[in-house]
Amino acid sequence: GIMEPDRQQRSASLMDGGVEHIALTESILQAVDPIEHTVLKRKVGVLGMVFIAFFWVSGGIYGNEELVRAGPGLYVLTFVVVMPLVFSLPVALMTAELATAFPVDGGQCVYVQRACGDNVGGHNCYWVFVTNVIDASIYPLLAVQYLSYHAPISYTLGRLVCMSMIVGVTLINLTGMDVLTRFQGIIFVVTLAPCLIFIGSGLSSLNPGAALTTDSVPVNWSLLFAWVIWLYSGFSSLGTIAGETENPRRTYMATISILIPLIIVLNGLPLLVALSIDRDPLHYESGYFAHIAVQAAGPWLRLPIVVGSNLALVGL
Repeated sequence: GIMEPDRQQRSASLMDGGVEHIALTESILQAVDPIEHTVLKRKVGVLGMVFIAFFWVSGGIYGNEELVRAGPGLYVLTFVVVMPLVFSLPVALMTAELATAFPVDGGQCVYVQRACGDNVGGHNCYWVFVTNVIDASIYPLLAVQYLSYHAPISYTLGRLVCMSMIVGVTLINLTGMDVLTRFQGIIFVVTLAPCLIFIGSGLSSLNPGAALTTDSVPVNWSLLFAWVIWLYSGFSSLGTIAGETENPRRTYMATISILIPLIIVLNGLPLLVALSIDRDPLHYESGYFAHIAVQAAGPWLRLPIVVGSNLALVGL
């Protein structure tokens, strides 16, 4: 039948609104290259996301020697096991929800801009950039520190190592997501293998009593909190590649389900093995895990640990 004029007007309004809604939805669901203005192909699946995210949220045992100095075994291991569940998991789930709702590259920069406007969004993006620059500057220096523990490195050589890492990582990132994902997959295997060998070799020396010590060293609460939060703080960055992720809803949830248990095991068990072999916190400094690995498995494991530690820092 023929609709009344007011009903026709409301129907047309709803249809116009529906078209606008569909257009907005399509613009959100399509990731657009900011330079070429072309729709990006979604290439990152669950396995690729695990390879990339592993280094953003953990990276393995390398560099965690200083954590042993933060407190007795009971405190350190409790924080290492509990913090991913009370801190990382909620952040990861929020990131997965937002990345599914806004499946475009940019992560928290996009979310804040959409929620709070351009002014607050721009301010947030600036500080995200500053934070990432400061955080990224740590890893080349850690690599040099790790290498210097095993061989003498001059100031000039150390700076050359730092510059080589920066240039190499920059070039890999410029090649695109396909190459980056494959590269991260190779690093994942190479860095994970020494960790697993270290854990397996140390199981015979495992002493659960090392996890119950409460008086080996005074608790440095600021170092303990800061180190563990920094160790597990990368989940908020996973949304930055949402625009190139296949089926974000499935990919993000599957990645979180894999990574949370994995990082708890890969951070907790090596610390327990190390404390079972050497309980003196004063011995632990960057690179000392390689020394513990020699005691656990033999001199042959030193080199894989050193190589794995430096590649992990490249992945980070």
